Amino acid sequence: PDRARALAEAMRQVVLPEHPEGRLILVIGCSRGHAPAEVVTALAPLSHTLIATQSEHPHAAPVAEVAAAAGADAETQPTVARAVKRALELARPQDVVLI
Repeated sequence: PDRARALAEAMRQVVLPEHPEGRLILVIGCSRGHAPAEVVTALAPLSHTLIATQSEHPHAAPVAEVAAAAGADAETQPTVARAVKRALELARPQDVVLI
């Protein structure tokens, strides 16, 4: 959660001001034990679209757990590859995709 909060702050201060007309499309998955709710809570408020996913790593948190932390507005994709593909489909040239 501390790294997610630091990333959110860097996005607020550095990246997003460089893209004032852009939206943040967030692709997020977590490892078990990394407090998905806290990670999502730090980053979700910055995002226009949140896509929850799950890696193939044996310690990956289930996509349903990540999506539940994000709430009803989260989109889910069963694999990282599909989540990235979906994010890129949604992105406009001025948008930022954070994976």
